[in-house]
Amino acid sequence: MARAWALAFALSLCGACAPPTGLSQPASEAPPLPDYVHERYFIEPASSRRPERGAEALRFALTPGGCSPGPGCARSAIATGEAWQPGHQTMIGFEIRVPRDFAHRGPGLSVARFRAGRGGPLLIDMTLDRDRGLTAFGRVCLPPEVFGQWRRVYLRMAWAQDETGFVEIRCGRGDILSEPVIYAAEGIATHPPGAPARYDLHLGLVADRPVSRPVTVEMRRILWRRLYVVLGRPAGG
Repeated sequence: MARAWALAFALSLCGACAPPTGLSQPASEAPPLPDYVHERYFIEPASSRRPERGAEALRFALTPGGCSPGPGCARSAIATGEAWQPGHQTMIGFEIRVPRDFAHRGPGLSVARFRAGRGGPLLIDMTLDRDRGLTAFGRVCLPPEVFGQWRRVYLRMAWAQDETGFVEIRCGRGDILSEPVIYAAEGIATHPPGAPARYDLHLGLVADRPVSRPVTVEMRRILWRRLYVVLGRPAGG
């Protein structure tokens, strides 16, 4: 009798400890990103619409309305960032596909923003437009003619508070050394004195004003690497 009571008591404890059924993941907890995204990335908490997971790519989408004009007022993005260290060299890589019928025109819609800390200097801003394509500081990375096709983008930078820093963007279809440099800033302070002691990167869609029509892009093979040797640079890196 005592043994039966003990068994019943143990079972009641197990029942109390069992996880509840029918409960969904808390809204504040973003689901993990898929394997084709480097583990350093996370879903931007301020996203007005979370990226959609596909079998091979993330899909980012924004719809009209929903925000007042201002930096990053609407987002569907992933992010990464860390405390910077002088001399650190970093490479970011991703493949992007813009729909053939992409129709957004005008400034203020970015797919990649790299800052020296939140609110710090803007080091890279890659913007998307129906007529100009994907550009960085006026340089064409992907022309509208390749919308609908996968293309690769590489970002490389060295962190410095003096003239030893650099930023570089390459775009194309192959590995990094086979693609042309479409934008480069040499001999710059990528982390000037007084800037926040970290960097922040957003990938996806970041709008500074409400979009007038739905917009989407896809990304896959999203990389992050620390570089100890930087090949393909005049200094031999």
